Amino acid sequence: MRATWPVCERANRAGPPIGGLRPEEDRLFGVLMSREPSGDRLPEDRLCRMLAEAGAGLGVRVIAFSPAGVREGGGRASVRGWTLEGGVWTPAEAPAPPVYFDRRFPRDPAELRAGVRAVRILHAHGAVPLGRALPGKARVLAALGRNPLLASLLPPTARLNVRRLAGMLRTHPAGLFLKPAAGMQGRGALSLRPEPGGAIRIAGRSMRNRPYALRVPEERLARAAAAIVRGRSYLVQPLLNLRTPADEPFDLRVFAQKDGAGRWVVSCTAVRIGRPGAAASNLHGGGKARAPLPYLAEMLGDRAAAVLARAKRAALLAAREAERAFGRQAEIGADFGIEPDGRLWLLELNGKPGRAIFAAIGDAEGERLAAKRTVAYALRLMAAGRPAAGRFAAGSAAAYGPTACGAAADTPASGRPAAGGTTGRTEARRRPAPRGPAAEAPHARNDRPLYG
Repeated sequence: MRATWPVCERANRAGPPIGGLRPEEDRLFGVLMSREPSGDRLPEDRLCRMLAEAGAGLGVRVIAFSPAGVREGGGRASVRGWTLEGGVWTPAEAPAPPVYFDRRFPRDPAELRAGVRAVRILHAHGAVPLGRALPGKARVLAALGRNPLLASLLPPTARLNVRRLAGMLRTHPAGLFLKPAAGMQGRGALSLRPEPGGAIRIAGRSMRNRPYALRVPEERLARAAAAIVRGRSYLVQPLLNLRTPADEPFDLRVFAQKDGAGRWVVSCTAVRIGRPGAAASNLHGGGKARAPLPYLAEMLGDRAAAVLARAKRAALLAAREAERAFGRQAEIGADFGIEPDGRLWLLELNGKPGRAIFAAIGDAEGERLAAKRTVAYALRLMAAGRPAAGRFAAGSAAAYGPTACGAAADTPASGRPAAGGTTGRTEARRRPAPRGPAAEAPHARNDRPLYG
């Protein structure tokens, strides 16, 4: 798969010079975790170890820390965390790293608040995240839908209105798929499938990732759905034919990331297969993964390689479109559905993808290479220099030097856009935002709308 340079990286294809970086401070890469470690293992211990080992090979010190370890005083910020010494995590302290990898997955409001505080301190002292967080799924789908090549891959999508579910099922008798507008790891996703006799089968995973299934008569569907979503914002899509003969949901995950030269490259692809009857195929929900080409060849025959190549191209294009709309990204996980006739659907784009698929398909070499690419890209950002302390405008050239991407500027702790958030060249590339329903979630072309 050919690597592609985003517009913002093309001026620096050879990579910025790194010889002037000071070894102790400027060659420090942070990994921000949600919480303190349990015993002698860190959250995402395997990932942190591989990053530390990759850093050692590149002359970069990697320190993992939680929000509780972020401190400021005397006009400086520091972190208390852990570094890998002789294969053992050892307590360490260091200045705030110039670049950090945000791997927070908060489990409750307290962890969320602690993370927000830590990020505010880091940003105030010039620390730069490896990439921006993506917004909610509806905004991401809207941004992708503005590219005609991607719009044809997006399934019809709408904001959930529980009172209209029964009518939607009559329009789409195969069923519906509901997912939180801001969810992750398959939590809260559910499917609705009509059954003989007028009952609706609801199957999904709770927000605590516990599976459930129930049947309700059509007249009670709206009430049952309202009890499940509990006022949270949800998206609804047709239930596509993305299941195995054993009623297992499956999708194709494409993991793409920036390398040390700032190019987008595909580092891993895997088919994820959920449990029979489940709504989603996420590994966190008990799914399994398989190498994609042999699996797809059983379903598509000679077309498998072409479909896989098309998915990789679409993932790279989606990464660049997300970057154009929301600012610089470092890695994405693109999830594709593939129907029995080979029809490809881009289901979702994740800005904070897990890396469990590498181990699940036995690709240890690819996993190590992905870790090396992460640290190499961080080193590229370090060489570009920190923004001035107290100012953080991720979309601006001042904040990220030659690696600035996208038209959208990050917001500082005040919540207001930083002054000078975008350059004139960036503004010239900005596409006008759509108005009306399309601004929330696009509909795929040549398909019936959900509410019809």
